[in-house]
Amino acid sequence: MRSRRGSPPNRQVIVATAGRVGSTWTCNLLSGVGLKPGHRLLPGEFLEKNNTLIIDKAAVALLEVEPFLTWYKSHSPPPPDYVPAEHPTVRFVTILRDPRDMLVSAADYLAWLDAKMGGKGPAFAALPEADRILELIETGDWFLDSLERWQEWPHAIQLHYEDLTRDPKGSFSALLEACDLEPRFDTVARAVRENDFAAKTGRNAGVESKGSFLRKGIVGDWRSKFDERCLERFATAKDGRWRRLAEAVARRRGGDAGLHAPAAEGPKA
Repeated sequence: MRSRRGSPPNRQVIVATAGRVGSTWTCNLLSGVGLKPGHRLLPGEFLEKNNTLIIDKAAVALLEVEPFLTWYKSHSPPPPDYVPAEHPTVRFVTILRDPRDMLVSAADYLAWLDAKMGGKGPAFAALPEADRILELIETGDWFLDSLERWQEWPHAIQLHYEDLTRDPKGSFSALLEACDLEPRFDTVARAVRENDFAAKTGRNAGVESKGSFLRKGIVGDWRSKFDERCLERFATAKDGRWRRLAEAVARRRGGDAGLHAPAAEGPKA
């Protein structure tokens, strides 16, 4: 892997996203084509407790001096007043995912994650699955805010989880090219093969393992997990922000989220 001719030889790819959208998969793919995990080179004050990058001006200035091709994972919000021309070696990548699938994944993940690392504890874990999803619709402001901000931020290369799942080689190759990196097809193919869901888990995509970081590996799982309460609250909660977010993400893919604003009640007789 090398940078495109005429561009700087080093590159810092920051995979900055909401949670449960495929950022670990994307970072593993970047490692698979030869980029190095740059967080190992940073002082602790620039890292969250889970080793994700805290994005601020000081951190970006520090990582820019590294002479390598490196990647970083972050769940920070987009940096304000960011000017891409001032950071010619930095590429921000964000991953967009149907927020309904994000909620399904988070409802499982937060049930088993240690509370010290952000898990929601035994009471949440004891709830039926649809109730956990419903609680996150009502209280999962971090997931909502983060995905909203990143999908609106104009300076990030956008990768859709659904496209990465459908065509991992093509989508990942396009991502590398957008980062001004020259991918070799055989290297990309090997990275995709080694990080395939079945290769990582020993399970075919669609075979669920609750309590696993790699839970199921499919698109559209919300259709079998949302009950009528989840559907109604997703459409109306937070003044409709979840619904509008799903529609915005679908539009960016050139599709339709299949959601519509609840019909207004007609005049009562």
